[in-house]
Amino acid sequence: MKFTVPLLLGCLALCLTSCWSPPGQGRKAQAGYRAAAPVIAALDKFHDEHERYPTNLCQLVPSYLSDSRALLVRGQTVPVHSPRSSAVGDTAGESNLDWFWYRPSSNSYSLMFRYTGPGINTCVYDSTTKSWSSSGCY
Repeated sequence: MKFTVPLLLGCLALCLTSCWSPPGQGRKAQAGYRAAAPVIAALDKFHDEHERYPTNLCQLVPSYLSDSRALLVRGQTVPVHSPRSSAVGDTAGESNLDWFWYRPSSNSYSLMFRYTGPGINTCVYDSTTKSWSSSGCY
C-alpha cells in the first residue's frame, strides 16, 4: 500500500504535465511572437538604414515604431523578469505588460521574452539565423 500511493501520484503528475504545451508553443508563446514581430521588423529596417542595430529598443520610437507600447509583450504573455526603462513607462491599466530583453552585438542581436505557466519559459530570437529557440523549466 505504501508503494501504491506514490506511484499513483507520480502517474497523475505525469499525465497532467504531459497535457501542457512545451516551451515556445501554446497561446502564451504565440502572443509573445506576435508582439515581437513588429519589433523585429523595426530592428531590420533600422539596420538597413544605419548599417548597425540600435543600442536599445527605445531608439526605434517613433521613427520605426509609432508607439513605445509596441515594445511591450501583450496578450496572454506574462513575462517574469525583464528590465524596465525609465524612458518609457507603463500606462494605467497595463500592469501585465513588460519589456522585451534586447542584446545587440556587432552585426546581430537577440530579442527575448519570458512567460509563466506552466513553469518559466524563455523564447529567444536570433537575428543571424532568423529563428526562435525556446526553453523552460517547471
